[in-house]
Amino acid sequence: MTSIFKPYRMMVLALVVATSTTTANELEVEVGIGYDSNPFRLNDALFSTSSDTFLSTELEGELELGNLSLEADVEQRTYSDDDRADTTRFEAEVEYEQQLSKVVELEAGIEFVSSDRSYVSRFSGDTFRFGGVNAEDRYDFTRWEPSARVTAKLSDQHRLRLTLSHRQQDYDDFTAIGLSNLDYDQTNIEAQWRYRPIDAFTITPELELSQRDYDDRPAADSAGADIPGSTLSYDYVGVGLRLRYELSDKTTISPRINFVQREDNGGGFYDTDDLRVAVSLNHKPAKNQRLYMVLSYSDLEYSRANTTNIEEDSEAPSRSGWRIRVSYEQPVLQLADEHLIGFVNLQAEDFDADLREYQYDRYQATVGVKYSF
Repeated sequence: MTSIFKPYRMMVLALVVATSTTTANELEVEVGIGYDSNPFRLNDALFSTSSDTFLSTELEGELELGNLSLEADVEQRTYSDDDRADTTRFEAEVEYEQQLSKVVELEAGIEFVSSDRSYVSRFSGDTFRFGGVNAEDRYDFTRWEPSARVTAKLSDQHRLRLTLSHRQQDYDDFTAIGLSNLDYDQTNIEAQWRYRPIDAFTITPELELSQRDYDDRPAADSAGADIPGSTLSYDYVGVGLRLRYELSDKTTISPRINFVQREDNGGGFYDTDDLRVAVSLNHKPAKNQRLYMVLSYSDLEYSRANTTNIEEDSEAPSRSGWRIRVSYEQPVLQLADEHLIGFVNLQAEDFDADLREYQYDRYQATVGVKYSF
């Protein structure tokens, strides 16, 4: 696995220099040390899973120039014993905002994401190989996503938001050794209607329609065999509901539910139903002090029986599980005009699956500090 930090070092440094000379900006540095019980999400009944400690770093900057804003974020996690678990992610976004009228606002922008991580097979417990060739970078990708959003504040109680976006995602190419091409383009249309019956409570129904077209990946029949001359595509229909209730001026609770149905253009081999439910609690007792908790449950179901070649095609088996995350932060030291913020993050997850290789549990804990300039 190769680090993506170097290719974007100049961009990050440019943001740092701009931040030091411009007033409408912010730069945040975060450093933490942590423990991970199962970095590769392996089934401990099949493999001897190894826990590990890690160092996490994040550099995030924002620069505003009138209606234009630039955000960049670099996250890295480096493990002590097994560097195959290391991850690096870079994100950058340019966004333009314009008030078209008293009630209508336009936002348009483009986002770039690059992700780098080694893939360890759930079936072998070792670096993923295909045909005897190392393919650990199978799921490294870059993504471009332009988008436009129109928000209309119809009244104090009603707000309508429409979003159009197009994603182009490119993966490392392993077609030469017989793996499928995972590159795709996806267009999304999303509508949100927020209703606020009282100041402390909002209800937001959501509808999303998407179409994903793969560049050079064949569709499959109902048994999973390639359909000659075809190119795979997916149609997604998603509905959701978000609630937000302010228990007080310091505490908010937010339940949400989403259901997405996916249909392929072949024999239904890739058709899925995806249900996600979550509830979060956000408590801010004082400035720079925050307690955040979220409990989530997900259930992914395929229409067909699971197969053992799924990791070759970026698929996952039918599975369900829960995840809980708790984070707390508060000031620990006054430095210049800002506080050094200490934080603790805890996360636990437990997933069951039709294929036992994808059954796992995992626990993570991180302690660190962050500082904003």
